[in-house]
Amino acid sequence: MNYSVIGMTPEKETRLLMIFISIGYIANFCLGLVGSFFPFQSFAQMTCWQISDSMAIMASVLASRQVGSRGQNLASPGYILLGIAYGVSFASSSISAINEEKMATVLMPLLPAIVLISFCRIYPTWLRMGSLLIFIPFFMMYWNVIAGTYSDENMSNALAYSGIQSLGVLWVIYLWKDYKKQLKSTEINTNMKTVSNLIAMITAFLMLSSFSVVDPVKIVGTYGVSTSDPSQIKLVLEADHTFFYQDHSHSNRKISTRGTWSIKGHKVVLTETGSEDRFHDVWTFDHQGMVAKSRKGLSYYRLCRLDD
Repeated sequence: MNYSVIGMTPEKETRLLMIFISIGYIANFCLGLVGSFFPFQSFAQMTCWQISDSMAIMASVLASRQVGSRGQNLASPGYILLGIAYGVSFASSSISAINEEKMATVLMPLLPAIVLISFCRIYPTWLRMGSLLIFIPFFMMYWNVIAGTYSDENMSNALAYSGIQSLGVLWVIYLWKDYKKQLKSTEINTNMKTVSNLIAMITAFLMLSSFSVVDPVKIVGTYGVSTSDPSQIKLVLEADHTFFYQDHSHSNRKISTRGTWSIKGHKVVLTETGSEDRFHDVWTFDHQGMVAKSRKGLSYYRLCRLDD
């Protein structure tokens, strides 16, 4: 290719490649973190996580090119497989929901991807071997889905995705160290400052972005199970911040209680009056106020809005 025609030399192209890899993996980490602060399965959270996956796909494909050019022929296809794994994660989410079964299959392409990447001699031994530990939380998440014990509050979910996103940031650090070894002039110092400033600006913008909270107007209403369900679980939130809750899932301990509700962070907390019954008193709602979810111990409830 005649680089002089388009004003791009191989050195500039490699430098630009490194910048995009850095932006991709760091944005993947930051957006994954920011998305966790939004209401579960809200539009804002799904958008953050979908963009996060997209950035990781881009970074993984570019990283394959970079490590391949450095003679790491096993690690190069590993990054392609990692991009496919992130593609599965992207496909498992929609605007306001997550398909848990599809999300769990991320483990399939992730397994050979991390094994191949662990052969990359650019990274130190502790990082190459330590990266294999990421299989543990992903396997636990996969097992929970198969066993029917999956919950969005499972610790394995957070460990799996925060772990793989943190690996991306570590890879960026050592790819830059390797890149610096190739340079013979001090020009790299100026470029590193530019990248650092860009990363700092992106990180500051994402971390300072305001987080959405539960809208008390949207969640006022009646939520419950179908009329044919013998448990007859029902939650009624009134505009005056009072509630009514019933749960007949245990015939020998039917619950029917009233009290007040309040918003704490991204959750709705129910405070009963005149009763000591233990019940699901902490709930999360989707962005549109159509679904209410609660988990207490091993019991997980999902109620749909009934008054619309």
